[in-house]
Amino acid sequence: MKHSNFYKFLEIIPKFDKEDKKYIIVTIVKRKKDNPEMVKNEKPIRTYIIRSSDELKSIEQELKAVADIYGARVYATPQLRSLEKLQKEVFRKLSTHIIDNVYVDPEKTFYSEARNVKPENPMWIIDIDDISKDLDNVYKWLLNNGVMNWQTIHTVNGLHILTKPFNSKKFVEDFPHIDLHKNGFGTLLYFSIKKK
Repeated sequence: MKHSNFYKFLEIIPKFDKEDKKYIIVTIVKRKKDNPEMVKNEKPIRTYIIRSSDELKSIEQELKAVADIYGARVYATPQLRSLEKLQKEVFRKLSTHIIDNVYVDPEKTFYSEARNVKPENPMWIIDIDDISKDLDNVYKWLLNNGVMNWQTIHTVNGLHILTKPFNSKKFVEDFPHIDLHKNGFGTLLYFSIKKK
């Protein structure tokens, strides 16, 4: 089973170019849910720092091909982050490691810091696994709490609702069984799942 959200995702995020000095993070992840033979719950296959909408379009087929090979999913953060802030944070972190005489894989530091840079367009993801049970109630809750604009992305078993920040405490009280991901989490661009 395969499904792609690339075009929908590109409609949701602000268009950005290399001159904007912004980025999103795209990660190909193999999950135990889809590959029961795995020992761990998930294994990142490859992470990309994408610096423009056009770059994402240009590697779409590559991302899908790698996901197909591994029976994996492709996730992307819908929030734009500053490349300038990333470079400063990576430099600061690596400098601290050197001063402290700690030597780690610089690539891991880079990707870790890439996720830690505060997004410039905060966007949260409401992760609904049971559409028949929860979707109408969540839509009503959003409207009743002044959240008027949102977008949806289909997932393997449900839906991601992408929205601007709101009163998360009240939402979690009303929907303790629904995951609310803030600013670091990606939404599903593509999945290639072996049929069970």
